[in-house]
Amino acid sequence: MNPAMNSIFSGCILIAVAWMFSLGLLTAQISINSPTVPRSKPEDRILVIVETSSAMQKRRENVQKIIGEMFLSGLGGDMRSGDSIGMWTFNNELQTGQFPLQRWTKATRERVAVTMVQFLQQQHFEKSARPSIFWDALTNIVAHSERITVIIVGSGSEPIKGTPFDESIAENYLKNDEAQRKAKMPFVTILRAYYGKLVSFSVCLPPWPMELPEYPKEARRAPEPAATKPAPVEPKSAVAPAIPAADYPPVYATNMPIIEPPSLEVSTNFALIAPDSIVTPTNEAATTKPAPPPEPSAKQNTVTSPASLANQKAPLPVVTILVAGIALLIGIMVVFIALLRWTRRSAGESLITRTMNKRDD
Repeated sequence: MNPAMNSIFSGCILIAVAWMFSLGLLTAQISINSPTVPRSKPEDRILVIVETSSAMQKRRENVQKIIGEMFLSGLGGDMRSGDSIGMWTFNNELQTGQFPLQRWTKATRERVAVTMVQFLQQQHFEKSARPSIFWDALTNIVAHSERITVIIVGSGSEPIKGTPFDESIAENYLKNDEAQRKAKMPFVTILRAYYGKLVSFSVCLPPWPMELPEYPKEARRAPEPAATKPAPVEPKSAVAPAIPAADYPPVYATNMPIIEPPSLEVSTNFALIAPDSIVTPTNEAATTKPAPPPEPSAKQNTVTSPASLANQKAPLPVVTILVAGIALLIGIMVVFIALLRWTRRSAGESLITRTMNKRDD
């Protein structure tokens, strides 16, 4: 094989190696950006919006306890492994991008709850509240989510506007404002959305048990299978007990106090917050179960670019790697062409030229 063919063969090998190297970098980049947490299908997105106005200053400790308990219990067992949690705060300004996106699982629920409480402990409660300031961003999130639960924790001093349930929500705020304020407790408003439409709501009044609104029947998820452990087999004793079983004293559970609930119908989806850790309201106010909400409007917000949850990580630039790979390939081709030209020059005259010169002689 002459030097020219050797150069061509070597150049082809270099080009193939460079291209395979670029593809390897691209594959590694995609692997890094791929989530590693297994997700339930369909996945739920949960967005918590907490008011940090001066009206919430005396309620901040109870807000931390309520949110910590909610996500420690997985919204009373409603959450599934892989559901995502984001958090915004607002007063007269909206704060996003400060809380990192969380993936909830049974194994990480304690860490997630502690992370949320610690984040709230760092917030400054000041200025006035304007719920309208987050509504445009929230509408964009809802419009581009298959399933999303929005939890708004606030003072109820300003009504929420923009839902099909505005009137019922405002009525609950007005009716229970004094009781919640004296108890130093917030309102917890929960909205459910399915394929861009707000479909249900509830207004919860801590410390009374929370009530989650339902999704439509076609959107409900099957219960997550519980891990069953085989019952331990006790070894049989060859010696009979010295005391008859009937004479053993009864065993009573003493680690969980019995709390007498008020005489009204409430949901038990969430654990009741311990009365010794919160300020009990002087005027008892129970959550009034709203009338069935009107059929939500079919009009959807058609925003061209979905707003990601502000705490969600942006993927690394894959295009940069492709450009780098192409630049590397071009550089190798230039080196190959230069090497080929140098080989031809060093070879001197070609075989045809030498033959013609011999004939002239």
